[in-house]
Amino acid sequence: MRKLVAVVALALSLSACANLQNFWSTATGASVSPTAVYVARNSFDAIEVTATNYIVYCKVHPKTTGCSKVAIAKLIPAVRSGRVARNNLVQFQKNNPGVWGPSGLYNALVTATDTVQQISAQYNISGVGK
Repeated sequence: MRKLVAVVALALSLSACANLQNFWSTATGASVSPTAVYVARNSFDAIEVTATNYIVYCKVHPKTTGCSKVAIAKLIPAVRSGRVARNNLVQFQKNNPGVWGPSGLYNALVTATDTVQQISAQYNISGVGK
């Protein structure tokens, strides 16, 4: 009975170690599933349209209530970095269909999307020009 308990304890500890290693690989790994990349690309594409329209509208109508030079100054680099990450991920997926994508580009795209969303919320960008 003691041997069985020892074997079970060893198996559980190895299983926990494997799970921890899988978690660590997932958290810090060098690749992201094609599905996650697809979702991130679509999320960025949606927020990019809003941000780009805001920038264009406010450059033409700078005195409109809700237009902010500060918001534009923050949006432009976030949108640009998101475009670079998205375009590089798209190219990677074209060159490597079905292969997991690089996490660095994925993280850059997610960060750009989050940044644009935060700026949009801070400056109430969705309601400008309506």
